[in-house]
Amino acid sequence: MALVLGSGLTGAQLAEKIAALAAGKQHQLAAYLADGRHPVTPAAADGIIRYLERCPDRAVQQDPEGSMPQVTGAGREAIADIPGGFYATPSRTGNNDLDFWKVTEGRKPGVRFVKRVIGGGDTKYPHLVEISRPEQFLVLNAILQAGIDKARKDYADNEKRCMKCGIHLTDDESRAARMGPVCRGDR
Repeated sequence: MALVLGSGLTGAQLAEKIAALAAGKQHQLAAYLADGRHPVTPAAADGIIRYLERCPDRAVQQDPEGSMPQVTGAGREAIADIPGGFYATPSRTGNNDLDFWKVTEGRKPGVRFVKRVIGGGDTKYPHLVEISRPEQFLVLNAILQAGIDKARKDYADNEKRCMKCGIHLTDDESRAARMGPVCRGDR
């Protein structure tokens, strides 16, 4: 007997619901999450569904025989354009004006990882917090929507930190460039 969750749906039913929604969206979910093969918890399902609802609809074209839909759109290619560094995006919760993020480039081309930047303190580097993979894709899409350059500049301007390495900017020249001398290549 399957466990029935608070929503009245089992983990497998939630996975099927996600698969149905994912079929019509441009998204960055792993295949096992998007195709309904992997049962999910209610909390994970909530995050994934919110992510998918914000994703653009897929442009679907039929192949010559008319049997296989072909997906077009930016997809992973757009995310691959986001360089490693620090970013600010409009706050999704409305509790703040901006949310702050660190993007790291993975070993494989086009792979990106995101951590939340938590403010406060006088540490040399910002405090980072892990976030779930679905949340990371939401953030990467938010960076794309805000504009890569704008999101980087907003981080540097608001946090007075380098948009590449996150270290405090201590002089007017560095703040104007939004990078310290090492990241600018001045040293």
